[in-house]
Amino acid sequence: MTTPGTSRTWGRTGTPTRTPSPPGPKTLLTLFDAEHGLGGIAGYDAAETTDEDPERVTAVGRLTAAWLRTAFHPDHAAWRAARETLTAAPDPVGRVESK
Repeated sequence: MTTPGTSRTWGRTGTPTRTPSPPGPKTLLTLFDAEHGLGGIAGYDAAETTDEDPERVTAVGRLTAAWLRTAFHPDHAAWRAARETLTAAPDPVGRVESK
Protein backbone atom coordinates (compact mmCIF):
# COMPACT_ATOMS: atom_id res chain seq x y z
CA MET A 1 0.00 0.00 0.00
CA THR A 2 1.38 3.38 -0.87
CA THR A 3 -0.03 6.83 -0.50
CA PRO A 4 -0.66 9.00 -3.56
CA GLY A 5 2.58 10.28 -5.02
CA THR A 6 4.66 7.20 -4.28
CA SER A 7 5.57 4.39 -6.59
CA ARG A 8 7.42 1.16 -6.11
CA THR A 9 8.85 -1.14 -8.72
CA TRP A 10 10.75 -4.41 -8.60
CA GLY A 11 14.41 -4.23 -9.57
CA ARG A 12 16.32 -6.77 -11.59
CA THR A 13 17.41 -8.53 -8.39
CA GLY A 14 13.82 -9.14 -7.30
CA THR A 15 13.98 -6.55 -4.55
CA PRO A 16 11.76 -3.48 -4.34
CA THR A 17 13.25 -0.23 -5.57
CA ARG A 18 11.75 3.19 -5.17
CA THR A 19 11.28 5.48 -8.13
CA PRO A 20 11.19 9.28 -7.93
CA SER A 21 7.85 10.69 -6.85
CA PRO A 22 6.35 14.10 -6.28
CA PRO A 23 6.67 15.76 -2.88
CA GLY A 24 4.09 14.92 -0.24
CA PRO A 25 3.43 12.33 2.43
CA LYS A 26 4.57 8.81 1.62
CA THR A 27 3.77 5.53 3.34
CA LEU A 28 5.06 2.01 2.73
CA LEU A 29 3.39 -1.08 4.20
CA THR A 30 5.66 -4.12 4.43
CA LEU A 31 4.10 -7.49 5.31
CA PHE A 32 6.41 -10.19 6.63
CA ASP A 33 6.35 -13.58 4.81
CA ALA A 34 3.33 -12.53 2.73
CA GLU A 35 2.28 -13.97 -0.60
CA HIS A 36 1.76 -11.77 -3.65
CA GLY A 37 -2.05 -12.00 -3.89
CA LEU A 38 -3.71 -10.84 -0.68
CA GLY A 39 -7.18 -10.51 -2.13
CA GLY A 40 -8.73 -7.47 -3.67
CA ILE A 41 -11.09 -6.81 -6.52
CA ALA A 42 -10.06 -9.34 -9.13
CA GLY A 43 -13.55 -9.91 -10.44
CA TYR A 44 -17.21 -9.63 -9.50
CA ASP A 45 -17.56 -12.67 -7.22
CA ALA A 46 -13.83 -13.23 -6.70
CA ALA A 47 -12.65 -13.90 -3.16
CA GLU A 48 -9.43 -15.79 -3.78
CA THR A 49 -6.08 -15.04 -2.23
CA THR A 50 -2.72 -16.78 -2.53
CA ASP A 51 -1.89 -15.98 1.10
CA GLU A 52 -3.10 -18.61 3.55
CA ASP A 53 -2.58 -16.46 6.68
CA PRO A 54 -5.94 -14.94 7.62
CA GLU A 55 -4.25 -12.50 10.00
CA ARG A 56 -2.25 -10.92 7.14
CA VAL A 57 -5.27 -10.80 4.82
CA THR A 58 -7.36 -9.19 7.57
CA ALA A 59 -4.58 -6.69 8.33
CA VAL A 60 -4.51 -5.57 4.69
CA GLY A 61 -8.28 -5.05 4.70
CA ARG A 62 -8.25 -3.10 7.96
CA LEU A 63 -5.27 -0.95 6.99
CA THR A 64 -6.76 -0.19 3.57
CA ALA A 65 -10.12 0.82 5.06
CA ALA A 66 -8.41 2.94 7.72
CA TRP A 67 -6.20 4.70 5.17
CA LEU A 68 -9.17 5.47 2.93
CA ARG A 69 -11.23 6.75 5.84
CA THR A 70 -8.45 9.11 6.90
CA ALA A 71 -7.78 10.17 3.29
CA PHE A 72 -11.39 11.32 2.94
CA HIS A 73 -11.69 12.58 6.53
CA PRO A 74 -8.23 13.96 7.45
CA ASP A 75 -9.23 14.66 11.06
CA HIS A 76 -10.19 11.02 11.62
CA ALA A 77 -7.69 8.91 13.59
CA ALA A 78 -8.44 5.60 11.84
CA TRP A 79 -5.09 5.39 10.00
CA ARG A 80 -3.05 6.20 13.11
CA ALA A 81 -5.01 3.67 15.18
CA ALA A 82 -4.62 0.93 12.53
CA ARG A 83 -0.85 1.50 12.33
CA GLU A 84 -0.55 1.36 16.11
CA THR A 85 -2.61 -1.84 16.26
CA LEU A 86 -0.38 -3.47 13.62
CA THR A 87 2.89 -2.63 15.34
CA ALA A 88 1.68 -3.21 18.93
CA ALA A 89 0.99 -6.90 18.35
CA PRO A 90 3.41 -9.28 20.11
CA ASP A 91 4.29 -10.81 16.74
CA PRO A 92 3.37 -8.16 14.13
CA VAL A 93 2.57 -9.29 10.57
CA GLY A 94 4.18 -6.18 9.12
CA ARG A 95 5.34 -2.63 9.56
CA VAL A 96 4.38 0.80 8.26
CA GLU A 97 6.96 3.43 7.34
CA SER A 98 5.85 7.00 6.71
CA LYS A 99 7.77 10.07 5.57
